[in-house]
Amino acid sequence: MSGHVEPMTPDDIFTLVELHSVYLNYGSGIMPHFVPVLEDTENICLKYVARNGEMGGLIVYVKGISLSGGHPEICRRITEMTGGAPAYTCDAVLLDRKYRGGGASSLLYGRAREELLRKGAEYVLHELWVWPDGTTPARRLPETFGETVDLGLFRNFYRNFDHYGYLCPICKGKCVCSARLCLSRCGRVRENEHGKKELKKN
Repeated sequence: MSGHVEPMTPDDIFTLVELHSVYLNYGSGIMPHFVPVLEDTENICLKYVARNGEMGGLIVYVKGISLSGGHPEICRRITEMTGGAPAYTCDAVLLDRKYRGGGASSLLYGRAREELLRKGAEYVLHELWVWPDGTTPARRLPETFGETVDLGLFRNFYRNFDHYGYLCPICKGKCVCSARLCLSRCGRVRENEHGKKELKKN
């Protein structure tokens, strides 16, 4: 495997949108969402650059707790779990098919973790896309981090997502995909007095 990871810049927006449209979602909402994300230096926006100079993958973490389509009640509960400590949410992760299986994903994940630690993140939230047939493309991503609590599978998570200008390449029209939410930190997991898993600082 050859290639390296480096920060994305606002100039990468068109390639980002192109890759996103192939591997994640397409639609009118993609560019308006990512323009401010790339411009905000508090966010972590990285790209995998192949030896030929092609941008073959990316990973984006945004500061705070946020989920696709809003879901304010879920975000509120997760924020309560973190106690308001510094947190980041994975906004996008993808790798071009021709660069898979050669270690590029490990490079992206490892560099992202380094940047999250550098930014002082204590918690990391992953919203794992789950297709109707159960396929979960980025299922191994949370393993990059410390102890992780599985917050559960949320079915039909992207209902009405097309209203935000995002169209699902799997479902075509109305999306019926689910999401598995995982909250990680470099700490250990314990159970509170109610028997529910929670994350505890070292």
